[in-house]
Amino acid sequence: MNPVAWLLESDPSIGWQTMRDLAATSSAEIAETRARVSREGICADILGRQESDRSWRRTDKPVWLSTLFTLLFLRAAGVDRTEPAVESAMVRIESQLRWDDHDGGWELRRTKSGGRPFFAGEEEP
Repeated sequence: MNPVAWLLESDPSIGWQTMRDLAATSSAEIAETRARVSREGICADILGRQESDRSWRRTDKPVWLSTLFTLLFLRAAGVDRTEPAVESAMVRIESQLRWDDHDGGWELRRTKSGGRPFFAGEEEP
């Protein structure tokens, strides 16, 4: 099978980038495929796995790390931030997760006084 055709038949997050970079595809077709990214495939699956504490977690990693890398992946995959599923996930994070220096280590926690909003991050000297 032709590698470009194979990529075009895969997940929408790969398909739209293949169209943009490797195939002679119109802007409208690229936009149509990219619009599917948050509703189909791996990105839709990831958005649906946001935990009740509003993070994405792996049992062997700090919560902040897996949540941050999940957001970076979603961005690189091309999710449209105006899609309802994406907006909803970001609102949940912004309104309910805080950076908190508890017991000498920065970690993400549910909203409580003194914490900094997730998207405010931490400050480097």
